Amino acid sequence: MKIDEKFIIPTFWIIFIIVWIYTLRRWKHLVEVCTRPVVWKISKIEENHDGSRVTYKPIYSFTVNGKEYSWPIWISSPSKTEFKVWDTHDLLYNPENPNEFIDAKRNWYKIVWIAAIVMWLIFCVASVWW
Repeated sequence: MKIDEKFIIPTFWIIFIIVWIYTLRRWKHLVEVCTRPVVWKISKIEENHDGSRVTYKPIYSFTVNGKEYSWPIWISSPSKTEFKVWDTHDLLYNPENPNEFIDAKRNWYKIVWIAAIVMWLIFCVASVWW
């Protein structure tokens, strides 16, 4: 059975728009509630083995009211020296729920908007060709 291209493109854009709206709403929420500054640090570096490839992933943590919160981040590196234990980064966290936090510079919020505009432009160009 052949899939009709007229069905694929609108479906892709509907899914994209739903994901984009969810992401923007999530970031808007985080920007509103994450008001308390904190410095998080690399508390340890995990070594991951994937076949013959070895990567290193930092585990960041910070402490609020005596409780430590830790997260692995999605960035990893093949170089063990790229991350150093006790390196720090500024965050803003939600005082009601410290599991919610954002980069103090809020760079990701800007990236989401830029990505959405780029995708919209690609959609416009692709629509003309199809």
